Amino acid sequence: MPPRGTGRGRGRGRGRGKAPAAPAPPSRSPTPSEVESVISSSDDEQEETSSAPEFSPAARSVITGSETPTPSAPSTPTPSGPTSLAGLRRALTGGVRKKNRPLRPVAYLRHVAWCMHCFRTFLENWDTSGPPVIPCWDDGLSSKRCRQCASRNKNCEPVNEGILGDAMRLQCILDWAKPFWDNEDDNEVFDLDNAVFGDLVQAVQALLAGFNVLLDGHRKQFGIASDKKPAKDIAKSYEAVVHNRRGLLQPIPVTVGMSSLRRLVAEASTYPGARLSDDGYHAWAFAVRTFRSAVVEIVASQEKYDNLSNPQYDQLEADVVKDFPVEDYLV
Repeated sequence: MPPRGTGRGRGRGRGRGKAPAAPAPPSRSPTPSEVESVISSSDDEQEETSSAPEFSPAARSVITGSETPTPSAPSTPTPSGPTSLAGLRRALTGGVRKKNRPLRPVAYLRHVAWCMHCFRTFLENWDTSGPPVIPCWDDGLSSKRCRQCASRNKNCEPVNEGILGDAMRLQCILDWAKPFWDNEDDNEVFDLDNAVFGDLVQAVQALLAGFNVLLDGHRKQFGIASDKKPAKDIAKSYEAVVHNRRGLLQPIPVTVGMSSLRRLVAEASTYPGARLSDDGYHAWAFAVRTFRSAVVEIVASQEKYDNLSNPQYDQLEADVVKDFPVEDYLV
């Protein structure tokens, strides 16, 4: 009968009766030919798949001269790169998935309904050699985004309805100032000296900056640009503001024989505009008054520069006072 300790050790696996392990074979240094063959074979494996390790455990043990590790269950290699064409495309494009955007046969310019992104891009990057035209192009067949917003993958945000009338009045002033660059009606351009023309460019830039102050102030005042309040609450309160302003409108009647500019002025009167209590209103109104005064001075300066009394400039100076399209901010 065997001793109890021996039988209990074998039955529960505590190792009391376990036979001693055989001594490990003496290690030896690999020969140069063995090292070279192992390196070349591991390089071939690395070329076949990018997920394989640089050296296998067996090869590393031969190179370093360490003991052969106990073999373990093979593990599934984790791919280190994209395994499909779609994954490769996302990796090359930075993870942005782009869809084909159906385009119109001919893009058209949003003359009045330009978005805020295009306006601010024009404010910063206006090529002053051309007329002040906000380049908001609509080229999508079914998309509501303009060309710039679609290329930047942004939402196309129009000017807020509470000051949409002011945006249209700004467009009226820009259209009125276009003959200083190009007159599409009769191809007549008022040739200004470079110094005088520089003053005109600065006046237009100051006008655009004044509207931008109104735009930012209006959005901050009514929480449109804030993320603190829920979007539904902001939309509900802002809709009430717009509704109240619609009740204060005094539309200009459209008559027969009106020019396109005067029709646009009449259309602007049908949309809500900024009030005296709005943030940025005074900066915008001051910019309009300053622009009108600057153009009058520019025409007078050009007449003095020519050193003659040109009837063309005399008539233009009178038209600046008489035909300036916006009168709301001149009081």
